[in-house]
Amino acid sequence: YTDWQDEIERRSKITVKRYDGKRIKLAGYLLPLDFDDKNGVQDFLLVPYVGACIHVPPPPPNQIAFVHMDKPHKVKGLYDPVWVTGRMTAKPAKKKLSLVDGLGMVETGYRLNGEAISKFVDPAQ
Repeated sequence: YTDWQDEIERRSKITVKRYDGKRIKLAGYLLPLDFDDKNGVQDFLLVPYVGACIHVPPPPPNQIAFVHMDKPHKVKGLYDPVWVTGRMTAKPAKKKLSLVDGLGMVETGYRLNGEAISKFVDPAQ
C-alpha cells in the first residue's frame, strides 16, 4: 500500500515541460488568494473544478496553477469557468490559502503570469 501511495504522490507532481515558457490559454475556476472588493483579485489559483480547495481534498499539484495577473481582475462569479491567457512556467510552489477556519497550504505545479481573463466558451460547441 505504501509503495502505491508513494507512486500516486510522485505522479501528482509530474508537470508538462513542453509548455514551460510558452504563452498559453488555460481553462479553469478562480480560487482567490487575495481579494479587494474595489479592485478585484490579482493572485489566485486556477483549479479544474468548482469548489476545489484543501478541504475536499485538493486536486493534485499538476492540476493547479498559481496565477499572478498584471492588473487586478474583478471577479464576476467563483462558479463560472474562465479562460486565462498568459505565460506558463512549470514550477512547483506552495501557496497559503486563507480559509474560514485558518490558513492552509496548497501545492501547485505551474505558475501563470496572467495577461487576460475571459469567459469560458466551450470550443467543442
